[in-house]
Amino acid sequence: MKYWILWPTKEGLRVLADIKIDYFNQKTYVDSTHKESEIIGDLNVDYPLFSGIAGQVFSQRLINEIAKFNPEGVIFQPITLKLPDGSFNHTWCKIVVSAHVDCIDFKSSTLKMDEDGSIRRIKKLVLNEEKADRAGYDIFRLHDEFPRIVISDRIKQAIESVNPTGICFEPTDGSDPDWC
Repeated sequence: MKYWILWPTKEGLRVLADIKIDYFNQKTYVDSTHKESEIIGDLNVDYPLFSGIAGQVFSQRLINEIAKFNPEGVIFQPITLKLPDGSFNHTWCKIVVSAHVDCIDFKSSTLKMDEDGSIRRIKKLVLNEEKADRAGYDIFRLHDEFPRIVISDRIKQAIESVNPTGICFEPTDGSDPDWC
C-alpha cells in the first residue's frame, strides 16, 4: 500500500510569511484541556495551521470521512474556537495518534536528525512499505517527536472524496511531491 504525509498547502504556508488581512491570529479554547493556543491561518480551509495544539486539526467533514475507517490508535477530540467577537466555532477536531511504526528507510531518505534521535527536518522521506503494511495502521506516526502523521492510501482517497481545501499529500516513496 502507498502512504502519505499531510501538509498544509503552499498558500497556507505563505500566510505565515505574509499574514494577510483575510487570515488572522486569535486565541482558541480547547474543550478537553482548557488550554489556549494560537490559530494561524485561514478557518475557511479543511486543514488550518494551528500552533500550540499537540496533534493535527481537521474540519469536521474530513473527520467524518476518516472516522468511517475506525482507525486503530486514533482519538478524535472536538475543539471549540473562541472567536474575537466572542462567538464560538465548533467545526474542528483534533486527531491524536498513538500508533507508532518504525518503517523509515534511512538509507533512501534524506533526514536531518537531532542529537536525541528526533527528526528535525525532512528533505526526502522514504518508508519501507512492507514494514508499514505489516503494522496494519491506516494512520500512524513515524517517531515520537515527529509532528506529522502518515496516512494510508485508503484514508487519502477518503479525504480527497470531499475535495478538501488547504491540504496536500506528500508521497513517502521518495518521489517528488506535487506541492499544491
